[in-house]
This record gives sequence, structure tokens and C-alpha cells, in this order.
Amino acid sequence: MFHAFIKKGCFQDSVSLMIISRKLSESENVDDVSVMMGTPANKALLDTTGFWHDDFNNATPNDICVA
Repeated sequence: MFHAFIKKGCFQDSVSLMIISRKLSESENVDDVSVMMGTPANKALLDTTGFWHDDFNNATPNDICVA
């Protein structure tokens, strides 16, 4: 099952995003995870890598996209 959500107005640097991603990947029943800021380039990467969700259309560069 695919889950995705946006954490609005929660800018994090790349190191923090990697830590969040690692912790989520250690969760039970999580196979793959992607945690990125909602920049146009990152949203394109989410699409290219198969982590895209239509909710991400509403993400801004200050929002965290989690899939």
C-alpha cells in the first residue's frame, strides 16, 4: 500500500531529511520511503522515481513531501 503526505511549513535541511527518511525506513511494514522538500526539482524527482502522489501538487518549497 502506498502512503503519502505533506508536512506544511516545515523546512528542513538535507541532513535532517536523511535522518527522517532513515527513521521511517526502520518502521515495520515500510519497504521504501522518500522524504524531500517540495521544490519543483524534487517534485520532478519524486515523479521520476515512482514516489509521486497527486497531493504533492500542493507542496511548496517550504513543505516536506513524504512517500
